Amino acid sequence: MKKTLSRLIAFLTLFALVFSLAACNIAPGNTDTDKEKGDIGEAKTFVSIEINPSVELTLDEDGTVASVYGANEDGKVLLWEEELNIVGKDYEAAAEYITKLANELGYIKEGHEIKTSVSSSLASAADTIKEKLNSKIVSTAEGIGLSVTASADVAHSIVRELNRLKERYPDNVGIQDLTPSKYKLVLSATEGGEISVTAAAVMSEAELIEKINDTHSKIESYATDLYKNAKGRAEILYEVAMGIALDGIYTEIYLERLPLIMAEPSYMKTFYYGAVYQAYKSTARTYSSLADIIEFGEEMTNYELSEDVVNTLAAELGITDITPLKNEDGKVTVASAVSYVDKFLEDNDLGDEAEERIDDILNEATDAAEMAAMASGMYGEDLTKLNMQITTIVETLNSTATPILSFLPSDVKAELEACLADLNATREKIGVMLQDGLTEDELATLTEEAEKKADEMKVKIEADLSEEEKAKAEELEERVKIEIKKLTVEFTERLNAAEAEAREEIAKKRNERKKGAK
Repeated sequence: MKKTLSRLIAFLTLFALVFSLAACNIAPGNTDTDKEKGDIGEAKTFVSIEINPSVELTLDEDGTVASVYGANEDGKVLLWEEELNIVGKDYEAAAEYITKLANELGYIKEGHEIKTSVSSSLASAADTIKEKLNSKIVSTAEGIGLSVTASADVAHSIVRELNRLKERYPDNVGIQDLTPSKYKLVLSATEGGEISVTAAAVMSEAELIEKINDTHSKIESYATDLYKNAKGRAEILYEVAMGIALDGIYTEIYLERLPLIMAEPSYMKTFYYGAVYQAYKSTARTYSSLADIIEFGEEMTNYELSEDVVNTLAAELGITDITPLKNEDGKVTVASAVSYVDKFLEDNDLGDEAEERIDDILNEATDAAEMAAMASGMYGEDLTKLNMQITTIVETLNSTATPILSFLPSDVKAELEACLADLNATREKIGVMLQDGLTEDELATLTEEAEKKADEMKVKIEADLSEEEKAKAEELEERVKIEIKKLTVEFTERLNAAEAEAREEIAKKRNERKKGAK
């Protein structure tokens, strides 16, 4: 058990590296929505207001705001510590407040085009809400001396992203049936990382809106993409480390039997149960974690485009000044390029062929961003570390079982060889998938298969162990849990430190924005 815990402690050193990402360069976040909401009913309607900032609302049956969320970093800056001024209001009053707030922070300018979208589980409510919402935004802007427009179009970036998703999942009916408007709901519903895109794709509109409302209440107000990615990966890896330590308990029990095999020959038939259970169970954890980590690493929007790509994009757009393509830091990133192109294509009709070429450029840039992230270790190191975990377990099982195979009864030998072949194939498959790419569907299937085999082995273990050995396993489990509890305290302290720094950064960024708008 000491070896198991020492490996666990060594593995946790990775968390310090992962969480260093969360403790630096943190940009602003959104509002918390965990407070009492009085008489607000269940969320029935979803509203998106795209000013850049991007703001999301959920409304109850009476049109009262049930939750509010900043869907991008500017949205998080805009809404920082503003929830109490929005939740509980009528949606028109909320739209008026958000429009005025955006003006105060310098987000709205003369001629600004604001996009809105409304989805509702209430019959015919969406059109009425959309019309009143747009009217309120325009009239509020006029009241502060600005002429703006409000339209109900889906951004080009949403369409482009949905097309990429459909290419990635050509056989997934739920994904293929998505419309741009429903895909926007899916994106918001999966923001918290609790459900996958493939699972959300088959949910009803009412289910998605309810999930979005729940997600708004759980995501921390300082949770920018960088923070969420770092924290999410750290939590995933931590949970895997804890699980792998627990998975090894039966291995320890069966190792204690080995010196007794001469006195109790029947032990020879089951000596490998614990190790095989650990290998299957840890494999299942690895597959599941790979899916989660990939999900956290997919949106590499801060990746800086090369000069050649920027020039090619500018040429297709017919512009000579690339300044509009840059972000606040003076860099042309995937995010800043997509934002500008969306607006440009709305204002200019370049024709279908030109738009397709521009979409290809942005798609290739996104692919390059994901490849660069993997190559730089942004999440490739996490995946490799998990692969090493399962490889170590399987190789240990190989090295200990192989010398004994010739001494085993034929039926036991055949079963053990089948397990070893299966686990070695699994190990190779993980390596291939890391190199060639992963999909949630593939990983979900592999996770289910490994879990099933682990459960089957667990049944055999329960039938094989004596009552004394079962009691010993429970004792070992409690000892591991005590050690895990100590490590969890240290891990939580790192989370709290990162959170405190993130909050400070948000407050600073918002204050700078306010001063700059005056």
